[in-house]
Amino acid sequence: MDEAICELLTKHYHERYRQSVVCRIEEDFVVKKHHIEEYIKNPLAINSHMVKFPENTRNYIYKKANEDVNDVFKMIKYAVSIDDGPEVDYVKNGIKNKEAISDATDMPYNSLVTLVDKDNNPINFEFSRSIKIEKIFEVRVPKDDITFLKRVNIPVKSFRLDYSFPNSDVKLVASCFGTLAFSNEGNMKIIHESDHISIESYSWLLPGNGVFVVAAKQ
Repeated sequence: MDEAICELLTKHYHERYRQSVVCRIEEDFVVKKHHIEEYIKNPLAINSHMVKFPENTRNYIYKKANEDVNDVFKMIKYAVSIDDGPEVDYVKNGIKNKEAISDATDMPYNSLVTLVDKDNNPINFEFSRSIKIEKIFEVRVPKDDITFLKRVNIPVKSFRLDYSFPNSDVKLVASCFGTLAFSNEGNMKIIHESDHISIESYSWLLPGNGVFVVAAKQ
């Protein structure tokens, strides 16, 4: 464990991670619109150490027979700025969905969606100092899927999630499971409203930490 923690100190991390999720009901499904902003830094930038950062979108979805995956998962924007350079929107560059049969036995999904380039190759970004990523996408889930779970893959210095479900008959309940995040110590803040929850962590979240939100019927 000591070696694993020390290794994290030399790897890239999220200086800032922000995610907003707005839900709406469409027939027997819930459509969730995600807006994600990531600012990732390289602690070894002074040594001109290059970092390879793989595109990490993975969404488990439920797809009807003969249904097009693009009707369930829609990437609207995928903008990237490397080392403060010009922003590139990879949706306009031909990024697309790649579908695979889901191997998850504990979730009510039958497909896994990842992103590839126009030639079906995995997407990787290389940067020296920092990379900024903005994603906007919509994903449709079954109406009885009441749980949202977000785990971080790399350390996060500053994290915030806003989750909204307006014009519905559900009550949102949420919490953060962080190794160093405890609300009674002042390094985590949770704001509950009738149809909105905001969770912000002021301390480090480590890989595997994250938040969960449950939309329970009132």
